[in-house]
Amino acid sequence: ALIGGAVAHYRAEPGDFYGFDLSAWLPSNLLRGWHLQLAIFWIATSYVAGALFVASTLGGGDPKGQRTLAHVLFGALVVVVVGSLLGQWAGIRNLLGDLWFWIGNQGWEYLEIGRFWQILLTAGLLFWFWLVFRAVRPARANPDLKPFVTFFLIAAFAIPFFYLPAFFFGDRTHFSIVDVWRFW
Repeated sequence: ALIGGAVAHYRAEPGDFYGFDLSAWLPSNLLRGWHLQLAIFWIATSYVAGALFVASTLGGGDPKGQRTLAHVLFGALVVVVVGSLLGQWAGIRNLLGDLWFWIGNQGWEYLEIGRFWQILLTAGLLFWFWLVFRAVRPARANPDLKPFVTFFLIAAFAIPFFYLPAFFFGDRTHFSIVDVWRFW
């Protein structure tokens, strides 16, 4: 919300933020990117947590070690969020040199995090799917629940699967190709 307020303030007074030149440290394009990425991360985190809750409910409880693994997943998410935000800041300030694409900012709307953070995010989503799968495994034996559980697993797997086309382009790919794949 604070970042959204700062972005809105840039529209009213681009060079002044209550007497302080905020744009010297946090340019408007950085804050717009952070605002969008944090919204995406927030929604994704809610979906991940909700799916783990539903999986636990369907499976009749958590498998052994699930709580610890969920904490590991949350820690990994924090690393990706903080690392990608700092990477975007360092990339925009030209502090990363040739590593801007990998740990800075890929430069594409909705895929603004660096490729390294994108790889870690995808690995985390695959790990999350495994956590969901192991939690619902007992419910698959119930013939009444099996169709719902199967549909639930397909929907859960679709999250990392539909994120994979974002890897089909690089920093030198033509815009027309990137624009097709990034909307997947």
